[in-house]
Amino acid sequence: MPQQDRTQATVRPLTGLRILDLTRLLPGGFATGMLAEFGADVLKIEQPGSGDYWREEEPRLGGMGARFVALNRGKRSLSLNLKDPRGRAILLDLCRTADVLVESFRPGVMERMGLGVPVLRAGNPRLVLASLSAFGNSGPWRDMATHDVNVMGLAGALDLSGDADDVPAVPGIPFADIGGALATVVAVLVALRRRDATGEGQVAEVAMFDALAYCLSSTAAEAMALGVSPRRGEAPVLGGAAWYRAYRTACGGAMVVGAYEPKFWAAFCTRAGCAELIPLQFGPLPVQRQMMARLSELFATRSRAEWVELLDGLDCCVTPSLELAEALDSPQMQVRGLVQRDASGHAGIRNPVRLEGIDLSAAGPAPWHGADSDTVLAGLGLDADAIAALRSDGVI
Repeated sequence: MPQQDRTQATVRPLTGLRILDLTRLLPGGFATGMLAEFGADVLKIEQPGSGDYWREEEPRLGGMGARFVALNRGKRSLSLNLKDPRGRAILLDLCRTADVLVESFRPGVMERMGLGVPVLRAGNPRLVLASLSAFGNSGPWRDMATHDVNVMGLAGALDLSGDADDVPAVPGIPFADIGGALATVVAVLVALRRRDATGEGQVAEVAMFDALAYCLSSTAAEAMALGVSPRRGEAPVLGGAAWYRAYRTACGGAMVVGAYEPKFWAAFCTRAGCAELIPLQFGPLPVQRQMMARLSELFATRSRAEWVELLDGLDCCVTPSLELAEALDSPQMQVRGLVQRDASGHAGIRNPVRLEGIDLSAAGPAPWHGADSDTVLAGLGLDADAIAALRSDGVI
C-alpha cells in the first residue's frame, strides 16, 4: 500500500516528539491517538499478519475497521514480531532515538519477552516508558483478564448505573478505557516535563482501575462520609430524584430533566403546568417517586419535539435526549466543527483541546498495516535485501 501524506498545515505542540506505540484496541490507541493529534510522530508497532485486532472488525472504512480508523489517525505503522530476537533488536534500536514508549500488555509480559525497563532504557536513559493495564503492577487482581465492563464492576462504578429494581446497566461509554487513556496522556506529558527538568526518563504506570476510581472521587467522598454506598435509583443524581432523570415522551423519544437548582425546577414546573411540584423538589424518596409518576404522565402527553418547542428559550435544564446520529448532525456539532474528515475522506471526531493559533484538526488517515516498515527500517541502516529477508522470515 502507498504511504499516506501526513503533511501538517501548522506546527503542533508535540511536533518532534517520537513515540513508540505497542498498544492495541481502545485504551492505548485512544491515548496515543490524542498524542498524535497534538503533533507527535507515533509509530504503531503491530504483530505481522493481523496487526491490531480492530483492523479487521466491521463496519469498515476504506478497508479498515471504523473503530481502528478513529483511534489511529495520523500514526505510522511498523510490522514487527517481538517474539523474534531480531524483532526485539529492532525495537531496542528504535528506543535509542525515541522519546516515549507506550505499552498495554498485562504486567510481566514485557519482562518475559526480554523487554523490561532496564533493557529498554539501556541505550536511552531519557526514554519515558508508559505502561497501561487494567489493575497496574500490584494487587491481587493485577493478572486478571478483564475488559472495560469488568473494571467498571470491580471499581464500584457499574453499580451506580441503572434502575434500583434491576441489575446494573452498562453505560454507552467505556469509562474505564477512556479514563485510563486520558490518564496515560497526562502521565506521558508530566513525565516529559520532569525529564526536561532532570534530564532523566521516567516510568509511568497507569491502571484503568485507578483512573476510574479517581473519576469517582466526588461520589466516593460522599460514600466515605456517610459510611454507606449510594444506591442507584435512590440517590438523587443516580435516578432517585424526579428532577434528575429521563422521561419517555409521546413519540417514544425522551426528555432529560437536570433541574438541580430550585430556580430551574421552578421555571420548568411553571411552564410545564405542574407548579404544585415546586415546593416538593427536595422531598424524601417516597415523594420523589410520586413526582416521577406525575412527570411520567405529563411527559407522555407531548412528543419530544413538542416539549422542545414548549420549553424553547426557558432556562430550566430540561433538554431532549438525542440519538447519536442526531447529535452528530446537530448545529452545536457543526458550529464547533467536531465532525471532520481526514485526507482519505473518513469522518471522525476532532480533538477537543483548542489552543490559540494552533490547528488540532484531524491528524491524517490511519496507516495501513506495516505501511511504514521499509522506511523505518531503512532509517535504522538496513538495506533492501536485509528488509526483504526480515519480511520473508516473518519478522516484519
